[in-house]
Amino acid sequence: MLNIIWPLFIIISFIYAFFSGNIENVSNGIFTSLTEVVNLCLTFLGTMCLWNGIMEIAKRTTLIRKLTIFFRPLINFLFPELKENEQELVVQIEIPLTIVLAKMEHFGVSIDVEYLKELSAYMTEKLAELEDIIYQLAGGPFNINSPKQVAEVLFDKLEIKNKKKKLKKYRKLLTYIIIVVE
Repeated sequence: MLNIIWPLFIIISFIYAFFSGNIENVSNGIFTSLTEVVNLCLTFLGTMCLWNGIMEIAKRTTLIRKLTIFFRPLINFLFPELKENEQELVVQIEIPLTIVLAKMEHFGVSIDVEYLKELSAYMTEKLAELEDIIYQLAGGPFNINSPKQVAEVLFDKLEIKNKKKKLKKYRKLLTYIIIVVE
């Protein structure tokens, strides 16, 4: 929505400046703002390069591991209910993961939108196929997301008991239901 509102405001301001005779002030304001934006971007670029370099040095020199060991007493103080194996999890996985997530937040993550659209369409199609198979094997439609209805179909309608013969007969149905529910 903002991609529509901001250009609309800019167009309206140009039209107003043109008819009010202030077009020169608008053009001066544009060039002044562009200068400030370029200076800001260069400042941010320098800061990003500095922090990226510091993070790379920290990663290569095992500084991150030393910092996690250094902050272990603080972690113990803040989270006294953590067991020893959970503390190892925090130190070995979560703190380094936090650094990776910070980098991702800082630099961004590229996403192939077209591939995700194709994947979504494929998964939607596959899900519909699986639902059709489940309905055919169950003898009619039911709410697959309802554990109660799934239990009724499996145990009441299909009369699946603990007998291995009956279970083998409906193994395919059970597999599809497990896949769809997950």
